[in-house]
Amino acid sequence: IVGGWGSAAIKAKAILETAFPGLTISHVTDMEISYIDGEWEQSDELISTIQNLRPDIIAVALGSSQYTKQERWIVDHVPQFASVKIAIGIGGAIDMIAGTYKRAPAFMQKLGLEWLWRLIQQPSRIGRIFTAVIRFPIAVIQDTITSQR
Repeated sequence: IVGGWGSAAIKAKAILETAFPGLTISHVTDMEISYIDGEWEQSDELISTIQNLRPDIIAVALGSSQYTKQERWIVDHVPQFASVKIAIGIGGAIDMIAGTYKRAPAFMQKLGLEWLWRLIQQPSRIGRIFTAVIRFPIAVIQDTITSQR
């Protein structure tokens, strides 16, 4: 796990390893990883540690406020890790797994309204949710229409 700040990451690690016997989460970092002016400001030690651990999977949790940061990190760094078969941005999933934030009630999950529940709990997510729920679907529809011509 790259990212996932503080005790939530440690708690999520323990929960996941208990829930999935045989799963080993080799590394959790809460080191600040900054992307400034097109450059990553981080320790080469993190890259070296990941290379030495040789993980099969990297889960990147760099927060919801900069929703493209984790995807950018994956694109920029995962090619350096020969062992990695899967790299995935997991955003705020660490907080959900650790129980920091509760999941939506089952009826909201079934109706596809979990985003609304998250917005109610975390109003600061409005920009991210607007992009995911409004802008992205519109872009997909526009692309689909344009591709069919």
